[in-house]
Amino acid sequence: MRFVRLAAAGALLLAGCGGNGGSEAPSGPVLARWHFVGTTNLKATQDATALRAVLANTNSQALLDSALNKLAAALTGTTNPPDSPPSLPRLLLNELQRVESLVEVRGTNASRPDWVFALRLGPAGANWWVTNAAGLGQALARPATGIVANDWVLLGLGQAGAASLPPLAAEIKKSGRPPGIRPEAWMQLEMDLATLAPTLGLPPTVAWPTVNLAWAGRGERLRMEGALRFSEPVLPPVEAWRIPTNTIREPLIGFSALQGVGKWLARQAWYQRLDVSPAPNQVFAWAQSQIPFQTYLAWEWPDITNTLRKIAPKLPELAREQLPKITAGNIAHATNIARVSWYGLPIWVPFVTPAPDPGFVVAGLMPTEGKQAPPPPELFAEVTGRTNLVYYDWEITQARLEDWRMTGTFYRMVSGYESPPASSLSQRWLNDGNLTAVLGNTVTEVTRLSPTELRVLRSSSAGFTGLELFALAQWLDDPAFPGRSEPPAIQSRRAVAPPVPR
Repeated sequence: MRFVRLAAAGALLLAGCGGNGGSEAPSGPVLARWHFVGTTNLKATQDATALRAVLANTNSQALLDSALNKLAAALTGTTNPPDSPPSLPRLLLNELQRVESLVEVRGTNASRPDWVFALRLGPAGANWWVTNAAGLGQALARPATGIVANDWVLLGLGQAGAASLPPLAAEIKKSGRPPGIRPEAWMQLEMDLATLAPTLGLPPTVAWPTVNLAWAGRGERLRMEGALRFSEPVLPPVEAWRIPTNTIREPLIGFSALQGVGKWLARQAWYQRLDVSPAPNQVFAWAQSQIPFQTYLAWEWPDITNTLRKIAPKLPELAREQLPKITAGNIAHATNIARVSWYGLPIWVPFVTPAPDPGFVVAGLMPTEGKQAPPPPELFAEVTGRTNLVYYDWEITQARLEDWRMTGTFYRMVSGYESPPASSLSQRWLNDGNLTAVLGNTVTEVTRLSPTELRVLRSSSAGFTGLELFALAQWLDDPAFPGRSEPPAIQSRRAVAPPVPR
């Protein structure tokens, strides 16, 4: 989900540039920065064939156009009538995804930052935007200015944005492009999450890093690489992996391994209420392909039988607090098989029970039965053969996307929410076999370089995991985009107004 959250952060920051009030410093630090080569340039390349197919898909275009219309409405506070010309903010959003562009978020006030936009439009397009810069600023309720540098137009919103234009223009006139752009990268993203955390609503208890990521085509696939840098040592040393190899079974469509979470878990209020120490430092997840909902977790716990007996009475109240919309069923402890299960839900029987590997528990939405074959040793070797690996994730993305879709639909049903209509843009996008068939495998690795730095690598067909694609589609199709809204309740569960006395 990390990459979806970063996309959300950019859209929410952009939506926050409208309105009045707030201080405007004459200059300020760069809080976020991203560069994109533009879809026009991507169409001309031969790399990343799956990504280019996704971008060219008609349902992708419809979903993107709808999201950009909603984002433009959030920026201006008004909805453009269907038959009227697009607003200047809407035109700018269209150009930012079409041509090569650079965007910078600047200033000392993270809740109301200033902005710099650089777009490679050619002389005619650049001059048009300079002429209309004041109108753009008026639409966004911010002072705006524009200048031309070679075939680029530079637009600044706010005082810090305007002050940044002359030095940026000088760099472009000198080298032909803005500084700090990797020539092979299709997209680059930098964010100071520590400074932006309050504005983005991120939990204040986390030591947020600066993020530096870059995406580029490599043959038929898309490669993402980058770094997460923390201001203080927060990353524990990597310990030897202990994989529950007798518990994880084929047929697999996904496998994940994560470590270094023990201290974080121990600080969480919900985990503290379980009173199980020590908190697990390694967590493993996998998904099977036989039927939907076969996603499982495994971790180490001490004295498992007694631990399950101790936590079982605490789980009903904890479940009500964490999942307040799910009111059906009950949680019970079957002491004869040392299993805690949530009974009474349709189809699902969430459970936690001792795993075949001593010292481990396994949890999931549906108990697994049978004696399936173990995965190939090469899969586990991708994890155990590394001395600095803290996270590994492999999946068949098309299969995992379908699994998350069904899980999401079922969760909405048991929570009393209506399912998205089949005609919605997100469902048409996710139902498009021409799109999902090209997703292939996705592999993500995070390695520890030092107590303050993580390296991130991902090889994929379209840049996202199945869960990220599912969440992205729901978010883009949300009526409140770039915000989030609660889905409508199922008709039978909606409150009915009492009859009016006559």
